[in-house]
Amino acid sequence: MSIERAMSESLLRPVRDAEMEMIYRWRNEPRVRKVMPYCQEIDFAAHREWWPKALADPRRRMLILEVGRAPVAAVVFMEVRPGVSAKWGFYTAPHHELRAAGLLTVWFTCQSAAIFYAFEILRVDVLVCDVLATNEAVLRWIDRAGFETIGEELLAGGNSPFIRSRLTRLIYETQFRSSRSGGKAIAIVADERDAGVGSQNFVA
Repeated sequence: MSIERAMSESLLRPVRDAEMEMIYRWRNEPRVRKVMPYCQEIDFAAHREWWPKALADPRRRMLILEVGRAPVAAVVFMEVRPGVSAKWGFYTAPHHELRAAGLLTVWFTCQSAAIFYAFEILRVDVLVCDVLATNEAVLRWIDRAGFETIGEELLAGGNSPFIRSRLTRLIYETQFRSSRSGGKAIAIVADERDAGVGSQNFVA
């Protein structure tokens, strides 16, 4: 990992077991909860029980984005079918912890690293993203990234629908991959279950 660190200020790596409480704190931030399908405050005992199951779930990948060696965001893939499809989302650390990195830098880096991970490491053909209909900033963000809207759905009994969008391999290869040049390098350390991939660097 030291080689990747030397080449990049940003690193996307698997979450560590010791980061359970950090993830609990981030996920329970009011601004994070209000855009999630389950928006109630999460009980710590329930989170602690859920944690090992989530780490072992073969259809889930939980990754941490570091910028300047500081954890700044969680990137989560769900319903993972390597070589086929996955669902993706992310949330950041509390804003006061992002002063050095900057929120826009974290958002852009999360998006770039997650899309790279999905198509180059998980090798999916389709990446799906559900965004609360009222979360206009993120909807504009993923639209610029090439995602196309495919429908909407009420999740977890909520009152506001989530907009479901997808990014296909064709769009990724013709728009996203070809547009990467002159940006900052991002190091990627793959989940050990994504056998044979190892560590990579790419330019966002």
